[in-house]
Amino acid sequence: MRMIFLLLTSILVLNGCYSDPFTVKTSKLNDKELVEHSTELGTHYFYSLSERLKRAVKSKDCPKMQSLAGELLAVAPYYSSNWNYGNAIFDGHMAYASCDVKEKKLESAFHHLAEAAKTPGSPQLSTFGPPYHNMSVLSDLLREGRKAEVVAFLNSLKRFWDLEFSQEYFDVWDKEIEAGRIPKFEPGERASAQGGPATATPQPATPQPATQEKKKAN
Repeated sequence: MRMIFLLLTSILVLNGCYSDPFTVKTSKLNDKELVEHSTELGTHYFYSLSERLKRAVKSKDCPKMQSLAGELLAVAPYYSSNWNYGNAIFDGHMAYASCDVKEKKLESAFHHLAEAAKTPGSPQLSTFGPPYHNMSVLSDLLREGRKAEVVAFLNSLKRFWDLEFSQEYFDVWDKEIEAGRIPKFEPGERASAQGGPATATPQPATPQPATQEKKKAN
């Protein structure tokens, strides 16, 4: 009976440890308390934050994205030797940038893009590249007319993503942007670009002054 009781107790304790990262209220914890909380739970909490952030990004839930990005970036320095560190830096700042653009806080968005570009890379980023993460914020910025900033950010990614095939992505994006189209910044663009810009969205045409004057004259 005692053994059964101890076994059940152990299961409950372990279940609490491994499920709390998905439900624990951390908004009232300061950075030090948050780090202690994370360290006690182990690296699986660090991984769970990355996974939860990806889900929030997919659902476009900005309040949750900002909250999780804040937690992830707060604990990331304590896992600087972990393979997921580069992903955390990139994804956390990209999530912030995405929400900033939606809130029309463009200067803050550019700050987070610059911080995202400082990632040391990761097995995923350095091999498969940033398109396998969420870069839709770049499409949003192009719609805001911020072409120069987007091109500068893309160029900064070459620092850690310099595989031979990565240049094909950069070439496609450069051509699409120069043509006035908005790439989706997805992995499929490299393949589809050979048959045309199937994954790019044309920007809305702006009426020319001469056309407007002609309409008035009519």
